Amino acid sequence: MQLLTLRQVSKLISTPESTLRSWAKDSDNHFPAFKLQNAWRVDENDLDDWLTRQKERGVRAPLSALKSQIPLASKKGGLTDVKYNLSQ
Repeated sequence: MQLLTLRQVSKLISTPESTLRSWAKDSDNHFPAFKLQNAWRVDENDLDDWLTRQKERGVRAPLSALKSQIPLASKKGGLTDVKYNLSQ
């Protein structure tokens, strides 16, 4: 389990930290953030699941959040699904 700060999440999905903080405080949003020693944290796996749910619901996500979901051609000519690269 890797915990990310809101700043890291902000850079990954091109969303202002203030928006993420607002989503974290709003229980209707189901944004997977929690407080740890007075700082917001997001589990990398929970973020991946949340982004997938947003995509399935048809919510428009920032392009940077979805770039790594675009299938890439493999050396054998087939397609390979790529997971989010959140370890930047």
